[in-house]
Amino acid sequence: MILFAVSMIANLFLFQNREFFNTAVDEMKDGASWHYVGPQDLDPTAKALPLEGGNGEKYILWKLKK
Repeated sequence: MILFAVSMIANLFLFQNREFFNTAVDEMKDGASWHYVGPQDLDPTAKALPLEGGNGEKYILWKLKK
């Protein structure tokens, strides 16, 4: 039962963010890789899965770069 619940949550997450994952896979095929950049403000023009701080501001820790 727990495995089913975890599987459903994972599938919902992947389904809701499929555009991000598809873009990331395409860019990695072109030679991009993930780089740790530390806490940075969210770029509104980039596709991202942001984290949210205690104050409600969104930020990123990793960036996909060539």
